[in-house]
Amino acid sequence: MLALMLGLGLGISIFLTPLRAQQPFTKLRVLLILDCSYSMYSNWGQETRMDIAKRKISQFIDSVSKLPNIELGLRCYGHTTLYKPDRNCEDTRLEIPFGKGIETANPIKKRIKSLEPMGTTPIAYSIGQAAYDFPKADDYRNLILLITDGLEECQGNPCYISQELQNKGIITKPYIIGLNVPLQDQAQLGCIGRYFNADAPDAFLPAMYAAFSDMAFATTAQVFLLDEQQQPTESDVLMTFTDEQGYERYNWIHSLNALGTPDTLILNPLYNYSIRIHTLPPVISKKNSIITGRHNIIPIAVPQGSLQLDISGAPIWFTPSAVIHVAGQSDFVNVQAFQSSVKYLKGLYDVEILTLPRIYAKAVTIESRKIKHLEIPASGAITFVKAKPGSFTLFVVEQTLPRWIHTLKNEEGEELVFLLPGTYRMVYQFQNQNRIEGSKTIDFTVQSGIQKRIQIN
Repeated sequence: MLALMLGLGLGISIFLTPLRAQQPFTKLRVLLILDCSYSMYSNWGQETRMDIAKRKISQFIDSVSKLPNIELGLRCYGHTTLYKPDRNCEDTRLEIPFGKGIETANPIKKRIKSLEPMGTTPIAYSIGQAAYDFPKADDYRNLILLITDGLEECQGNPCYISQELQNKGIITKPYIIGLNVPLQDQAQLGCIGRYFNADAPDAFLPAMYAAFSDMAFATTAQVFLLDEQQQPTESDVLMTFTDEQGYERYNWIHSLNALGTPDTLILNPLYNYSIRIHTLPPVISKKNSIITGRHNIIPIAVPQGSLQLDISGAPIWFTPSAVIHVAGQSDFVNVQAFQSSVKYLKGLYDVEILTLPRIYAKAVTIESRKIKHLEIPASGAITFVKAKPGSFTLFVVEQTLPRWIHTLKNEEGEELVFLLPGTYRMVYQFQNQNRIEGSKTIDFTVQSGIQKRIQIN
């Protein structure tokens, strides 16, 4: 087992164990992007920055290349064209393509050893070109480890390029090692990705290991969907994870394992997630911070009960739907068919049942882990036989005045309408009968589950 104890010079140590000991991502690709601009000739302690980088990166490669399921690659910039008289803002090249860590370690170390700082610092262009360095494969996590001593010098926007590649799913958020970068410049590098500053030569290698530990070791989480008793019993619902910019990162159906506990998820720890639980109505849990390299528990309260919509009587000629609203609100939560049971969050709901006539149930109470039953009688099936085209208006006869509920088509022929049990009145007038005396009425009753034909002559 590979194990490294790395002193940070501050009485702090990092214990780095191999990926297989800490729930690794399936496969990991790490592209080192090395700054070889002319400023890397600057002294840093007793050596130049470039000499320190060569030695420390070689030590880093020796360690991580032995880990399983890792591929390494090397891209450099500022190493082929002198920075004067004119900057070459396309001076970047993939020097060592991806390969298994144990196979690419020596070629990467050999190439780094031969590098000499020469040119400028085209960070944005280099990150953009790095998108083509990663072979297409769905089972890899693609990561960039950028090592630089300064800022963009070619008027590019590395933060924008980085975010675009992340949005397209090409890479996850890059990691940046700053070599003694002034404090006022660190924020400009930090917007590219996760920033680590090495303010002294002895801090360089620990910073690389800290970044690698952050990127390589799986960060896990369980989402506990809590019922009214604060127990994680709720499940079988879609969860959508979005980052701070609102980009969708994950979609998972929440499930419980054989032991009745939520399944474990592997997350990219570089985001504060908003989690939308697609209950009815949805619940949104905002700014869930994830601790890197740890198992995280995310509790979200979603106490649910069920609404069962039934039809009594037989035969059932017509199965209506109901529009479900949170009580007192106009926006609807769901359209639920009768003869079904659907879960809703605990609370009060208004239910509009799409029968003729409409049925309105106000402030229906849904209780946690209970079933609320709503039952309506089966409709009757009424066939109106219209002898001629005309105007045909249907009313339900209630205790006070008849109330309009439906207008039939103005054409002759048969038209089927499903009506709840009750007393009804058809008011009609055929075409070309312009006098008010031409209006006629037919009163009739409807029984649950009964078919009837009504002649309109």
